[in-house]
Amino acid sequence: MDGTTYHVEPGDVAWAGVGETHACFNTGGGRVRWIETQSPLPPVRHSYRWPADWERYDNDVCT
Repeated sequence: MDGTTYHVEPGDVAWAGVGETHACFNTGGGRVRWIETQSPLPPVRHSYRWPADWERYDNDVCT
């Protein structure tokens, strides 16, 4: 999460903070199931961000 790779197993809990980039990949051969929760509820608009799409704003200065 946010640039670090973690290997999780059944019973583990993973937490990503607000604004952290994260993804899940099944590197094993079995079935993967997870429960995902969000609190508080994300806003209706602009709640999901993809780093490549937002990189152009990294150096922008608002005046």
